[in-house]
Amino acid sequence: MHRISYYQYKVREKHERKGTILGKNSYIVALPFGVFEKVLSDNSNQVIADTIHSLKQRLKGEDFGILGQIRKTVLQLSAPPQLVQELKNEMKSARMPWPGDEGEQRWEQAWIAIKKVWASKWNERAYFSIRKIYAEVVKGLGETLVGAYPGRALSFVCKKMDLDSPKVLGYPSKPIGLFIKRSIIFRSDSNGEDLEGYAGAGLYDSVPMDKEEKVALDYSTDPLIVDSKFRDSILSNIAKAGHAIEELYGSPQDIEGVVKDCTCQEAEETIEELRSEAKMWERNAQKLMIDLELLMKELEFGDQSRRQADLDLELSTVCSERDGLKQEIEQLRTVIEEAQMASEISIFQTDGINYIKKELEEEIKFHKESNANLTINLKKSQ
Repeated sequence: MHRISYYQYKVREKHERKGTILGKNSYIVALPFGVFEKVLSDNSNQVIADTIHSLKQRLKGEDFGILGQIRKTVLQLSAPPQLVQELKNEMKSARMPWPGDEGEQRWEQAWIAIKKVWASKWNERAYFSIRKIYAEVVKGLGETLVGAYPGRALSFVCKKMDLDSPKVLGYPSKPIGLFIKRSIIFRSDSNGEDLEGYAGAGLYDSVPMDKEEKVALDYSTDPLIVDSKFRDSILSNIAKAGHAIEELYGSPQDIEGVVKDCTCQEAEETIEELRSEAKMWERNAQKLMIDLELLMKELEFGDQSRRQADLDLELSTVCSERDGLKQEIEQLRTVIEEAQMASEISIFQTDGINYIKKELEEEIKFHKESNANLTINLKKSQ
């Protein structure tokens, strides 16, 4: 539950040392990305999940009044006990006050605040922003885009509902392009670039095996600039590729790519391949979920079967001992009866026999009670 970025950690660390970063008694606990979806999939929220799914389907028809209904529906979510307990533990471990300690009403206030954050995913500002794809294009290697090279890239946006109509926001002005022969480029993982004082990537260098060549760019004859049909085709295919990758991973992505010297037909084929791959991964994920559920059921059934077998074996052993004792008791009873019929038996012998008889009766009673308890346990396990 309590997983924060290096940037958040350093902010909190400074505060704990100096007490001046966030103000007195200010701490950070993060609900990781995906917790909302996990809460929505809980059995207690099945009706809410179905309602939200239905409203989202209606939203595809451009009925934007549905946004308010989705926000209200999110506020009806129930908090799964596991979430409440983990959040409580993490907040206390971070020395944050747990709202529930101040009464149930205070926890309800906190839970409503959490749900309002999730519901804001469907406010007008957020919704209309994520319906667009934003991209920047440079000639040559992307290092001129992320590095400290002068000039601007060609930038555009494209509505996800209309990927064939890109809108150019700015034309390129970078004077230099970096080009390289077939090579390998080494770069850091973006998490490694989350340094103190920064909250994003692009800080470390990407280093190719071979040396790049700097080439002065001439945009006056570049079809990307002078041929609007060609430009729209390239930008549209970039947007389609980005949208296909977003569908593959289930959420918007910050990605980099290369436009090869290829025909529009080849670009369309690449996009279709990405869509097919996205569908394949979705099917694989569904199959894995089904396999996991079956495995959990098998494990649960296996545990019950082993316990049943152990109880059956124990009962069989006790029954065998009982039958042996019954036989022994019958033999002793015969001896007692014969002894009682003998007139010459002494008082001492009579007392001894009565003592043995009493002991045997108590032992029989004990075994009857043991058999009854085993029978009850066996019935409970079935």
